[in-house]
Amino acid sequence: MGITAAVTLLRVALGAPAGLRLDLRSVNGRPGLLASRDGRPTAVVVVEGRRGLVEGVWLVTDAGKLRHW
Repeated sequence: MGITAAVTLLRVALGAPAGLRLDLRSVNGRPGLLASRDGRPTAVVVVEGRRGLVEGVWLVTDAGKLRHW
């Protein structure tokens, strides 16, 4: 997956940037992002890569799985 595809995926999954907050967090022992709106988590994201290339995007948007965040 190229960087353009990865960014497009994140923009669609996370929605409009207005009101979106991104915080660095440890996600399953890896650096990740917690996306939230109005203090409520909307997604957890880990982007895996090597040598400047995106190799995978791990994204959870299921509200039930985000309760502990």
